[in-house]
Amino acid sequence: MTRQTYILHGSSPNWTRDLQSMRHYVPEQALRSYLAQREDRFVEPDACAEGDVLTVDDSTRAGFETCLIARELGHEITLFVNPSQIISGNDYWFSRFDALVDGRTVNSCMFQGVAYDLDSREQLRKFRFAVRPLLLTARETAAHRLLDEVERLLGAEDAKIGEHARTMTRSQFDELCRAGVRIGNHGWDHQCISALDPQQQREQLIAAGDWLRAASGQPVVDYAVPFGLERLHAEARPACTGTVYLVDPGLPPEAAGEGNLFRSNLTPMLQESAA
Repeated sequence: MTRQTYILHGSSPNWTRDLQSMRHYVPEQALRSYLAQREDRFVEPDACAEGDVLTVDDSTRAGFETCLIARELGHEITLFVNPSQIISGNDYWFSRFDALVDGRTVNSCMFQGVAYDLDSREQLRKFRFAVRPLLLTARETAAHRLLDEVERLLGAEDAKIGEHARTMTRSQFDELCRAGVRIGNHGWDHQCISALDPQQQREQLIAAGDWLRAASGQPVVDYAVPFGLERLHAEARPACTGTVYLVDPGLPPEAAGEGNLFRSNLTPMLQESAA
C-alpha cells in the first residue's frame, strides 16, 4: 500500500465549528480518538518501516498540544516550525486576522472602495479574500499595520487571539524536542515565498534551518512551504537537503516533482467526526 503523508495545523479542546479562528484546527477529543483507534502508528518519514506520516505546520500552541498528544499515544510526528515567532513571541498575522473577524462588532464595512455586508456568509468570505492576498506577501510588520486598519474597520479593538492560535514559547518548543518530536523547517516567518526572490528564499531557508538545528539538536533537513502551494525557485532548492513538503492541490502524486511531496489534509475528516 502506498504510504500517505498527512498535514494538520493543530487541535483545541474548545473547538467551535462556526469560528473563523477554528477553521484550520481540529477538536482535541476527535484527534485523540483517531490516534488511539488507528491500527497502524504513524512513522518517521525517513524510517525504513512501512507506515503513514503525520506532520503539523506552524509554531502555534495548538501545534504544540497536537504533537504532545501524538507522542503520548505512540505516534511519530514532524512539526514544521517558523523560528521568528518563537524568538519574538509575536503571534502570526493569520491568527490575529481570524480573531478580528470573529470579534467584529459592525455589520458592514468598506475596504478598498468595496462595501461588504458582514452578516452575509458569502460577503464575509469575499471580505476575507480581499484582505488575505495583501497579507500573504507582506513582511510581518507590514501585515500587522494592515491589520491595525482591519481592526478599526471591524470595530474589533477588544478581539483576543484564542489560546490555541497563540505562538508557542521557547520552553514549549524545547519540551517537544525532549518528547521526540521531529523538527522541520517552515521558513523564517511564514511569509509566502512568492514574495521572495531566489536569494531571499535561500537566505530564509538557511537562517531558519541554522536556528532550528541549534535549538533542537536535530539534523532538520526537510522543508514545508508556507501556505503549501508555491514552489521553491530552482536556485534556492539546494538550500533544502531533504524533501520539500507541499499541500495536496488535487493532482496525482507524481505531479509534485522530484524531491517534493504532496500532503493530504486530515482536518476536514476530524472536524466532521465531531459533528
